[in-house]
Amino acid sequence: MVKKLSCLVVLALVLLLVASAGLFAGGTKEPKAEAGVEPEKAELVIWKESNEDEDPTFEKLVAEYMQGNPNVKIELVPGGGGEEAMADYDVKLTLALVSGKGPDIFTYHDVAMFKYVVNGFVIPAPDDVAAVVKKDALNDGVLEGGTYQGKVYGPIYSGDWQTLYYNMDMFKEVGLDADKPPQNWDQYIEAGQKLAKKDASGRLVRAGISLRKTGHAQGIAAKWFAFFFSAGGQEFSDDYTKALVNSDAGVQAVQLYQDILYKWKIDSIDVVADWKGFAQKTVAMFNRGPWIPAALKGAAPDMIAGVNYGTTHIPKKKISSSIGSGYPLMVTKKCITPKAAWRFISWFMSPEVYSRFIESSGQFPMTKSVAKMYEKDPIFSTFFSQPNVIAAPELPNLYELELLLGKGLESAIYQQTPAKEAMDKAAAEMNAQLAKVPDYLRPKN
Repeated sequence: MVKKLSCLVVLALVLLLVASAGLFAGGTKEPKAEAGVEPEKAELVIWKESNEDEDPTFEKLVAEYMQGNPNVKIELVPGGGGEEAMADYDVKLTLALVSGKGPDIFTYHDVAMFKYVVNGFVIPAPDDVAAVVKKDALNDGVLEGGTYQGKVYGPIYSGDWQTLYYNMDMFKEVGLDADKPPQNWDQYIEAGQKLAKKDASGRLVRAGISLRKTGHAQGIAAKWFAFFFSAGGQEFSDDYTKALVNSDAGVQAVQLYQDILYKWKIDSIDVVADWKGFAQKTVAMFNRGPWIPAALKGAAPDMIAGVNYGTTHIPKKKISSSIGSGYPLMVTKKCITPKAAWRFISWFMSPEVYSRFIESSGQFPMTKSVAKMYEKDPIFSTFFSQPNVIAAPELPNLYELELLLGKGLESAIYQQTPAKEAMDKAAAEMNAQLAKVPDYLRPKN
């Protein structure tokens, strides 16, 4: 807890430093070396937020590129892995970029991308790279994840949105049709109540529904959005001056969480939850991204997609919806060999190389050219057809806004703060943050 609080204090100081250095004001000066002729040899430093499923493959491909391009030397620096370490990585990256140091290429969650763009820390993709990204991006949401105010800043190489995972064996065990998973909230709740299991003392030992309740606050908010949007919610007003998380849809989505936990008691903080609980058979249903099959191969090899578990679209109250997120590959303004940096990115995202990355890492393809290879996959096909995937809005302080929302959700989950009260407070705090954004930096769509 102390580490988390100290991290947030440092992050606040860093953001203050960034603001004084020119946040929302055009960024830093162009490095002198960028104006000259690029040297034949290039030394690139890549910072990548760690992901245990994809890191080994990424490292092998970097080594392969250097072997085929001996004039290029690449140092790969892994960042902190997992959502708990997200703020640590953000602090380290921001400090490095403010000081004019840090990587030549980096990856990071798109919710934090926009502040690096408006601060002038990253450069737009050259026209030829941008054209390929626009043509091959899996869908508009994926394209938007690496785009700001119409300019492409990099391709999304890794990303996801949510669908509902459910244990088919458990469905059959309680008399539910495994071929007809829940499609709306009523069916979802009814199935969750049947799937929940308690021991002789009345203690919940299997969650019928597992909600995202722990971890990084922004991550809690991101998973809640699937319920919020499926209730017809809209995160911000059309002019992006007001948070709308305290709307009827927001209150209904929070109330659903509280009812699942405290009224129907079909989920609990005491049960092994989320994907780990799914692997250990303590969870019957949960929302998550397309990386789950790769994780289950190691954690639960007995679980076979389409046989023991399946996926379906997010159950709706009004419209089935999901929240999209992605990790773009971006080039920093301090990079003295940007052409070499973009050549590596273009090589990595080429269909031949990127398909090998996807196959080996088990990640979800973010390009049309590679996605067509997985159209009949029993899990990925659900993600391809999930309707109404909402992309992150282009707000430079979106990460901080969603941290505030996540804290409001934590209050509703752990302190049982009434849903309306929790969302009213979160909306008020988010509005104070929104007021800091100049009009010219507010999204125009």
